[in-house]
Amino acid sequence: MCALTDPLNHWLSARKHPSLVITLILRYDIRVERKGAFVCIADGMRSGLPHGYFDIVFSIYGVGWTTDLDKTILLISEYLKPGGRVIFAWDNPLMQCITSQKEQYVLTRSYVAEEDILFCNNSEVCRQHNWKLSTYLNCLADHGFLIERVVEESSYDEGEAAVFREGQYYSADRARLINPSFIVKARKC
Repeated sequence: MCALTDPLNHWLSARKHPSLVITLILRYDIRVERKGAFVCIADGMRSGLPHGYFDIVFSIYGVGWTTDLDKTILLISEYLKPGGRVIFAWDNPLMQCITSQKEQYVLTRSYVAEEDILFCNNSEVCRQHNWKLSTYLNCLADHGFLIERVVEESSYDEGEAAVFREGQYYSADRARLINPSFIVKARKC
């Protein structure tokens, strides 16, 4: 059985490029079968699902929204069978630390501080915690996962990359300098 930790319509409408994530998953032989049950579980909530039931938990741009990474990874571990896998993609944590100013990119926030970031989306104030990549990996290891693969790769159009996009979070010129996302595949031991 499979569990999808974020709504299917969310990942299909994401501003990111889910087709690129799927391409990278296939390129790096991260196998995902699309049959089975798809379940949406709210952040850190117990769902009543049986423990040790799922073969795979697959999340594209969902895990990073959690307010409690340790609890989320613990729940994923509880729902997976021994040998089950978690695959998730999220923004490169450095993306939150770099802004575009006067036709250059500037480090404006600490990467190592792992701060909460407040921002507005459709007039709503949102909060996101910016964990380092090592925090994700160490949290998985702390909950009995073996990291099988980490993918950090950018794909962009060279012509678009030559054009600086002031204030644009996702852009080809930015992707040329830093991979905008990462993918992790880990197995529950």
